[in-house]
Amino acid sequence: PISILPVFSKPLEKLISVRITSHLEKYSLITESQFGFRQNRSTEFALLKQKELILKALDNRLLTIGIFLDFSKAFDTINHDILLAKLTCFGIRGNTLKLLKSYLQHRTQFVVISNFKSHILNITSGVPQGSILGPLLFTIYINDIVNVNRDPDIEFIIYADDTSIFFPGRDINTLVAKCNNLLDKINRWTTSNLLKLNSQKTKAIIFSSSNIPVVISSPVVLNNEEIEFVDKIKTLGIWFTKTMSWTAHVDFILSKLSKTVGLLMKFKSLLPQSVKLLLYNSLVYSQFNYCHLVWGNTTKANMNKLFILQKKAVRAIANCSYYHHTEHLFSSLKIKPIQNIYEYKLLVTYKKSLLITDSFFMRLCSLVPFTSPYQLRPKEKWFVAPSRTLYFNQTLNYQFNYSIKLLIYQRN
Repeated sequence: PISILPVFSKPLEKLISVRITSHLEKYSLITESQFGFRQNRSTEFALLKQKELILKALDNRLLTIGIFLDFSKAFDTINHDILLAKLTCFGIRGNTLKLLKSYLQHRTQFVVISNFKSHILNITSGVPQGSILGPLLFTIYINDIVNVNRDPDIEFIIYADDTSIFFPGRDINTLVAKCNNLLDKINRWTTSNLLKLNSQKTKAIIFSSSNIPVVISSPVVLNNEEIEFVDKIKTLGIWFTKTMSWTAHVDFILSKLSKTVGLLMKFKSLLPQSVKLLLYNSLVYSQFNYCHLVWGNTTKANMNKLFILQKKAVRAIANCSYYHHTEHLFSSLKIKPIQNIYEYKLLVTYKKSLLITDSFFMRLCSLVPFTSPYQLRPKEKWFVAPSRTLYFNQTLNYQFNYSIKLLIYQRN
């Protein structure tokens, strides 16, 4: 159910959330695998982490099995007693714990259809959806799921209740055995925490450098149900494919924006330019910009497809004909061509990361200062690991150094 919360509770919830978050971050109580509702973390960083570990495995000629778990009504099934016990383990005690207990308990719900109203029922589990504290409390509740794993090669990536697990290795049947072993432990963890996994919506994908299907001798099983293997999967709004091609995601953006741009062109002479710019930024650019560092270094062919669509939007904003040249329009409207967004976002994110101690982005880029006994040109600022395949060219380490060198050449 969606909670209808009083306006007064919002600032109070925010204050409590800030204090609890500060406590959790100060003592590093939240797992590094959790990216949801944390300072200096985002869906983009979660997906970048996912992308980096898959690409590095492919560059080392390894397979990677990705398991994408689906929790059934995760926020609604949290047990209050278990949550309060976990809060105590996190050092949240005394009056703060009593306040959170009061916040969770004695809530009621009912249903209204037309003029008919159901009986009032007490809510005995879950956190209020639409609240400020709800996601934070769920993050605490699910935090110890990573403790079921003892294999350093296996990686969890969690964003609130979106949980994915990655198993890199050479032998597919060994990986399947690892998957089944860990999923059995996760199933026991969910049972003891009174959560439920949806086996039918949980999916698996094998990331491989080959288009030839990988044959497995036994299925991956969760709760006695076989998990379906797919060729592509949408996670946190981005389509990942088994060969790490971004064509599926680009096609998804094109299908989503074609109608929007068509409407812009249809009404280009009726709307003022300021309104069209507002529509472009909110409906078109937002799609280009979302998690752009994840998919924005796709092929030139994919970028050209998006650029053609972007030029149509720019012509509509400027109220120009279909064949009008757009180079000066981009400049006058202060719109970045889509080919320039990746480098811009990469360098802006890097600049922000310089202000953060132990920046996650810097660690993700694997930026190590380049040292040499010889006098070198200033372009040799960071060490770039040698690449075995073209997959490495998609990594942040390679892309960042490439962008830095490009800027130096342009300035000189």
